[in-house]
Amino acid sequence: DNLNLYYFVPANVEAYGIQVSGTQRQKNNNFQLRNSLVYFEGHNYYSDNIYDYGIFLFMADNAIIFNNTLQASLPLRNVSWDLSPSIPSIYRDFVLNIGVFGCDYLNFTGNNVITSVNEIGRASYPTLDAFYIEKSNNCIIENNSMYTEDFVTPKDIDNYLYGIDIYGNLTNLTVNGNLLIVN
Repeated sequence: DNLNLYYFVPANVEAYGIQVSGTQRQKNNNFQLRNSLVYFEGHNYYSDNIYDYGIFLFMADNAIIFNNTLQASLPLRNVSWDLSPSIPSIYRDFVLNIGVFGCDYLNFTGNNVITSVNEIGRASYPTLDAFYIEKSNNCIIENNSMYTEDFVTPKDIDNYLYGIDIYGNLTNLTVNGNLLIVN
């Protein structure tokens, strides 16, 4: 409760504002983040296989993320579609504000999520996700305000911004009452 985290990551350095990781055999259970502010600024402009995630939950069941402000400023990056199928798909994205993989019974409620672009980089398919979820069952994403904005990319240049990116192999996911604004 009441965490104030400000993390300014140097250029092309792998970093996670908050990382909660388990394994298939031994999940990390019952993580809670409440009434907190997390500001994460990543500068992974060009390096492949280096990740900048504001919050990363990996194999962490029964997590509760409630009533927080989760803000990330990140560059646009290509999605790496050439990874081996044995590697979790979340690792195709080099930058995320919030990434969730293999986390059953997540309760993500009442948060203010702000994701902004800080650099275009050399991406031919410049992509940024505010919230990415994969292989996570019986989860609730409810009553959040999510803003994804790009005021850096010139007009008439493509970008791929995602408020909530729901990716494969999910059952019983509830997404309800969220405000999503993508600029």
